[in-house]
Amino acid sequence: YTGDLDWIRFIAGWSGSTDVELTWTGSSSDYDLYILDSTYTTLDDSITDATSPALESVSSSLTIASTYYLVVAGWSGDAVDYELTIE
Repeated sequence: YTGDLDWIRFIAGWSGSTDVELTWTGSSSDYDLYILDSTYTTLDDSITDATSPALESVSSSLTIASTYYLVVAGWSGDAVDYELTIE
């Protein structure tokens, strides 16, 4: 990794399947995306060489009131702005 790890902690407000999509600017950058449970066990990851299109996505089943983590990891290239969409 390039040293850029962003951790986002959240508590699920619903139970059921969720999809998380990561997009970013900068065609020479590559990010990876992970979703972890409260014990830091990886539930799903997206670690493709995704410089074009600049997109990673994960899916998981969540339990209401449980803690989860999204980890955005810079794999290569410059650090750029990114956006997470949770559905």
